[in-house]
Parts: sequence; structure tokens; C-alpha cells
Amino acid sequence: MVVIVAVGALLVGCDSTETTIDKEIVEKVEESDEVTEEEAEEEAEEVAEESVLETVTIEETVLLDENGIKITAIGLEDGWFGTDLKLLIENNGDKNVTVQARNSSVNGFMVDPSMSQDVVSGKKAISAVTFFSSDLEENGIEDITEIETSFHIFDMDSWDGIADTEAIVINF
Repeated sequence: MVVIVAVGALLVGCDSTETTIDKEIVEKVEESDEVTEEEAEEEAEEVAEESVLETVTIEETVLLDENGIKITAIGLEDGWFGTDLKLLIENNGDKNVTVQARNSSVNGFMVDPSMSQDVVSGKKAISAVTFFSSDLEENGIEDITEIETSFHIFDMDSWDGIADTEAIVINF
């Protein structure tokens, strides 16, 4: 690319006509930037194969509704670090809380996801339980068929425990 700019600058700076060598340089650079339709289709297929979620869907499902806390699974999508189980967390109680995912597995393989969400009393939050791509790959998981997790809920201010749920299973 620098060669084209330099050659272009030289050509603009003088009144001489393009030489055969200049034309060949431009043609070679243009050819190297072109992508055939077949190459574009192959790349699209590779991207689709890398996605764990190409056939996974989820309907909104209430996972927990107790102690003034309601957690609803609202979606499953690819995130920056892996697959995200999207959650709507509603705090209808009188305490500010933190909700964390614990004891999680995907397709029967234990994984250590990332999820910790503060929700002030009377408020809602959209959050996600992130299942890291590296954990899924390490366990040979290409398609998610089941997620099992539990939630640890505690008072955000005092750190006193409010609830530890039993395992909640979500099938796809």
C-alpha cells in the first residue's frame, strides 16, 4: 500500500504518463485485495461453525421468584468472551442485593462462568452469565443443550446471605 502511495505521489508530482511498470504494480495490488465469491462463502461458513449458538434458542423463562427477587432467562447470545445467558433480574424486596451464579455446568460439564450483578431495591437489571469460549472448547462443547446453575443472593450492604438456590436446569 505504501508503494502505491509513493508511486502515486511521484506520478502526481510530474506530468509524465504512466509506465508499463507502474501499471503492473497497480494491477498486482488490486488483484491481491480482491476476494472471490467462493472465498467469501468459505469464510462465512467458518464463522458460522465457530458459533456455538447457531441453532440454540430460548423462550423467556422465570428461573427464580422468591424473597422479592425474580430472575428471568431472556436469551442466549454470543458475547465478547463466550456464550451469554441473558437474565432480567428484578429486585422487589427492601434490600439492595448482589446476585451471583454458582455451581454451573453446560451439557453436564462443570464450568466456572462469570456473573455478579448488583440490583438496588425496587430496580431491575439486565445481566448475563458468561460461559467462556475456552471452557466450552476445552470440554468439547459445540452445541449447548443444557445449562445448570444455582444463584447465590446476598445483601449488597452487609453481605448477609439472602438465598442460595437449588440447581436450576435450562434445556435447549
